[in-house]
Amino acid sequence: MSGAKKADLMAAEAVLKTPREQLDYLHSDEAFIAPGLTALDVYRAMTSSNPLYLRVAFRIRDMLCRPVGIAPIGGFSAGNLPGTVTAGDRLDFFDVHSATDDELVLFSDDRHLTVVVALRLTRESPARQKLSIVTSVKVKEMLGRLYMLPVRPAHGVIVRGMLKSIRR
Repeated sequence: MSGAKKADLMAAEAVLKTPREQLDYLHSDEAFIAPGLTALDVYRAMTSSNPLYLRVAFRIRDMLCRPVGIAPIGGFSAGNLPGTVTAGDRLDFFDVHSATDDELVLFSDDRHLTVVVALRLTRESPARQKLSIVTSVKVKEMLGRLYMLPVRPAHGVIVRGMLKSIRR
């Protein structure tokens, strides 16, 4: 593992261990879904459809961020994902921190902020399982704070829309 990848992984570890009250952003949501899906299946289902509003939001984000040195992310790959992933792999604009059938932890780390997204599945009964999604952000500097201004109100709306797509 390269030195940069190791540093990114350490940043994600730090966010995972950060007490809630010390995070700059925390969002959680949950839904009940059919059993038999893995965490990667859930991620694939959630990102397989990119509604117009989301595609436009990603384009605007990339246009505004490019001049200040934030890399474009382009959006989600609309289901063109590998069948399996392990720590160190990439899914869309995230690095994989860890992956099991019941949990997928993704992160993105740059000089502005560290984002960690955790998808967890809990079997409630033979007929259903609970999906919990937690997004944590630790801001590193002012540009990260500015970046979070539009993300903060939009993130929950986007996640709830993605959850609806998986329940269909």
